[in-house]
Amino acid sequence: MQEPPLHPRRPTVTMRVPPSGCGPDRRARLDTIIRLCDVAMWDLDVAREPAPGAVWVVRRTTVLVGRRPEAAERLTVDTWASAAGRVWAERRIDLSGVDGSVAVSLATLWASIDPATSRPTRLADHPPVADPTRRVRISLSHADPPEGTSVRDWPIRRSDIDVLGHVNNSVIWSAWEDTEAGGAAASDDAGVRYEAEYRAQLFRGPAELRCAADGAQVWLGAVGEAPAASVRRC
Repeated sequence: MQEPPLHPRRPTVTMRVPPSGCGPDRRARLDTIIRLCDVAMWDLDVAREPAPGAVWVVRRTTVLVGRRPEAAERLTVDTWASAAGRVWAERRIDLSGVDGSVAVSLATLWASIDPATSRPTRLADHPPVADPTRRVRISLSHADPPEGTSVRDWPIRRSDIDVLGHVNNSVIWSAWEDTEAGGAAASDDAGVRYEAEYRAQLFRGPAELRCAADGAQVWLGAVGEAPAASVRRC
């Protein structure tokens, strides 16, 4: 994961961790962290349209936990473009405590998509990036669920749907937190890396959550269809 550039000075925003997004131990859940970052992007006026008529769609998010932020903690959110190509861009985000130490680091790969055709669209402007020579893996690597994965119902609610008309990116993280492995990790995952991949859109209706036998990965998808999203502990 790319380190913060030394210059130029980047805009930041300060936010508080909502207690409603934390467990009884006061530690923030991963889905809460994802939602905080989404709100921060709007507060920082990060460009929301990669090209006329196109939209940004998340393909992969990597989360490196230094420590879990706590309820009502004040965090500084810092972001910058870390890499870019013809139809994609990677954005880094750091969430830091009042002492300046980084609590959580994220790297998100965004694809520029025409919503009418679901095809990639060339960026209108190549965003200035911290390291123009940096190369990023843009292919998705999560395998399909193997034999032996457990399956349970995970219905998609109306409140899970966002402004693009499909399931919000944070929902797969909520699913991870709701597993036994996710709950156990929340109490002690300092230094742990998580990775989510988004392969397809998911809409309101019946869905299934699959969990690997070792608890290290979950997959979420419509009933009878290939998984639309997955999270694994790396």
